Amino acid sequence: MPRTRLSWIVRLIFILIPLLILGLSILLFVIEARHHHVLETQTRQVRTVQQIDQAMILLERQRVRVAQSVYAPLDRATFREQAAEFRALLTDPEIFAQVERREPQEQVLAAYDVFVQRALALPPSPSPAQVREVQQQAELAAARLQTLEALHAANIEEIIRTNIEQSRIGTFVLFVTNLTILALILVGFRVLTRLGQQQAEVAALRATDQLRNEFVAFTAHELRNPASAIKTGASLLRDPDLEPDIQRAVAESISRSADALSRLVLTLLTMGRLEEGRLLLNRRTILTTQLMDDLVAELEVYHHGIAQRIVRDLPEVPVDIDPEYTKLAFANIIDNAMKYAPPNTAITVTGEREDAMVLIHVHNRGPAIPPEVLPHIFEKYETTGAAPYSSRRGVGLGLYMTRLLVEAHGGWVRASSAPGEGVTITVALPVAE
Repeated sequence: MPRTRLSWIVRLIFILIPLLILGLSILLFVIEARHHHVLETQTRQVRTVQQIDQAMILLERQRVRVAQSVYAPLDRATFREQAAEFRALLTDPEIFAQVERREPQEQVLAAYDVFVQRALALPPSPSPAQVREVQQQAELAAARLQTLEALHAANIEEIIRTNIEQSRIGTFVLFVTNLTILALILVGFRVLTRLGQQQAEVAALRATDQLRNEFVAFTAHELRNPASAIKTGASLLRDPDLEPDIQRAVAESISRSADALSRLVLTLLTMGRLEEGRLLLNRRTILTTQLMDDLVAELEVYHHGIAQRIVRDLPEVPVDIDPEYTKLAFANIIDNAMKYAPPNTAITVTGEREDAMVLIHVHNRGPAIPPEVLPHIFEKYETTGAAPYSSRRGVGLGLYMTRLLVEAHGGWVRASSAPGEGVTITVALPVAE
């Protein structure tokens, strides 16, 4: 290439790249400002929902006090204090600032004021019919309060979307900045060649980043349900007037949610160790029947009723495995079966010995897996589509982890399916000598 043309290319690069960086920086600033605005808006929504939840708890306490007034006089001073606290929560100008949402707020307050007036107008020893009338007004206020809470639900998808936009623009700005440094070192075709390589790398990084964001969203969704249950249960347990039976039920709910969180954390830690090759197996001999009995007992804690749904017919064969990781592998298979099999249908677990291995089959009556998809269901991020009997959307990690865990024990896992016959997952484990 002539020296003059090369110099013109270099000059053009030095002019265009700073202009491009300036334009992208301005765009990044605008996107960051919008993302910050979305975060502020959604944070305000979360605070609003928290205050509405507190108001809901206050209303429930007052409903209990009204119900108890049939047997004991109503503490009107405490009732008025709670009413004042309720109004303070529902009239916070910083929380309920949007004009279009004030009408539902006023409807809640109107229904609540009628409830308070009727409750305070009750005689010292009201009849059940009088209490029931006041309770109906409280139910109306609670229903409108739930409607108000639905209007202020946080939009997590909007936060994720703006965060992705910000991440993409930030990555692109970083890429162009690096390109400027390369332009000082390389000229001509070497710069263009490097540019093509960088574009391919950015495309790969964007694809990986998209999968990472989907996994983060999935994990956040799985963590949110048990975390919300624990928070709600803890709030209820702070009520000194809560009945003992309700306290035990709430405590059991908190325990089940904590077990679900622990299993999710174990799943995430196991995935990292498997992919990094750091998984250490604590192998010991255990009977296949004992292994499955222990697993079903653990699943029953946070999947109530699953023990009756799982039909077991296993031979008593000793296997040489790590029980905890093997139970985690089968838990993924059973969880997958529950998402795809119709409710109340049996999930059968059978098995037989074959030479130095024992084959364990987990069968469900869900829809058949297409033949072109079947060979890939144990690969990373592969799913068979939306689960018809579950609101959870998987990201294709459960069966992938199962395959890695089983192979780490020296076994293998296969899947078979046919229209009208459901799906069978077969796991082969080594028999203890």
